[in-house]
Amino acid sequence: MLKFDHVGYLVRSADGKKHLMEDLLGLQFRHRLIREQADNTNVLDFYEFDGGSIELVESSNPDSMYNRFIAERGEGIHHIAFQVEDLRQTMAEWKTKGVRFTMDPPLGASGSRRAIITFTDPETSDGLVVELCQQLAEGEENPCWVQK
Repeated sequence: MLKFDHVGYLVRSADGKKHLMEDLLGLQFRHRLIREQADNTNVLDFYEFDGGSIELVESSNPDSMYNRFIAERGEGIHHIAFQVEDLRQTMAEWKTKGVRFTMDPPLGASGSRRAIITFTDPETSDGLVVELCQQLAEGEENPCWVQK
């Protein structure tokens, strides 16, 4: 069973959207997660509302998939995310239905978010990018089957 988690909103500047999120929409800032890679740093700001959150995604690399999306379509909604109990099982089920994943194996949890994640390839999910998230319990380590 899927449970709504968040909507991913790609932006040029996460700090530049603070007014929109807090002052206009009245959302509460929950936390910032910074994911650093060799060629890119993603800043992920989460703003809560009743029943979910909006994730602002800012990428430092002009050639990242996120910034290519913004260059082609402008800032906007990129994905919808759902929590699942068993990510491997859900991925296996969806693969039997022809869905491919851009992160296979999934990306391990990092920082304060504590969720293992993957995204569908939109070409195989009717044009919609779906993020699947499996929450880890406090203190629970990433399993051996995820990317570090």
